[in-house]
Amino acid sequence: MTDAASETSTKEIVRWAKACLDEACITVSRSGIIEGITFDARVAWTLPNRIVIGQLRDTGPHLREFWVICGEVPTDCIDLTTSPTARDALRHFALKWQLGAEQLRDPRAREAPRLQSLPDFDVAADDLQRVAAELYELAEEDAAWKTPLS
Repeated sequence: MTDAASETSTKEIVRWAKACLDEACITVSRSGIIEGITFDARVAWTLPNRIVIGQLRDTGPHLREFWVICGEVPTDCIDLTTSPTARDALRHFALKWQLGAEQLRDPRAREAPRLQSLPDFDVAADDLQRVAAELYELAEEDAAWKTPLS
């Protein structure tokens, strides 16, 4: 690949990652987690055209910071203090989603109002478990963390 083609490809990846992060910020903002009117976000790591991990800083009264994951995975966030690096944040999301999949398999958890919209709990649990396993494998893959955008 020529340098010009590589540069174009990198610019496209950066554009895609920023667009995903912008969309994730809107999703997180609508969830009520963000207290301020404005917030700052930056891409911390990406698996091109699949996953973006970013940092989100709430400029509200408590100045909280979050890790955000988005792309071709569910959009989610965790407090920045839970993980020192993007790689550790990915591991945290994998564990969080693995536990979430187990909760979806629990008949008592299925009664929660926020879960009533799920058409098939078993399919949702299987999907979440599969994504969690993929995230964990990716977190353990050293080569994935040596990309120019990481």
